[in-house]
Amino acid sequence: MRIAKYPERFFSLSVHKRVSYAVIVTRNAVNDILSECAKSSEMSEAVEDNSPSVEDMFLGNAAAKELKAFIKLMPEAQKEALILKIVHKMSIAEIANALNISEPTARKRVSNAYKTIRKYLNGG
Repeated sequence: MRIAKYPERFFSLSVHKRVSYAVIVTRNAVNDILSECAKSSEMSEAVEDNSPSVEDMFLGNAAAKELKAFIKLMPEAQKEALILKIVHKMSIAEIANALNISEPTARKRVSNAYKTIRKYLNGG
């Protein structure tokens, strides 16, 4: 929303800073979408939900649906770790305990989930 509200600020930044800022805004939008998905009884029902949300209005219905579909197709281990981190606000130690894995493995799964989403959003 800030980009649309203050475009002169955004375009006055260097290209590198614009990309960084856009990634942060996108990450926050993804976090919002995942949080919204957690409010439903099951992740799969939320991913298939076609009702408009605040995120849908921000990203546009098509982009939000595409992102939800992508998250649904992510590797299960990454998706589980990401949902626990973002939606349930768990620490890495809590994620490791919940998934019965080591802390370094939990940290790597969360990191890989963010990398997967970032790669997807960058068109890769």
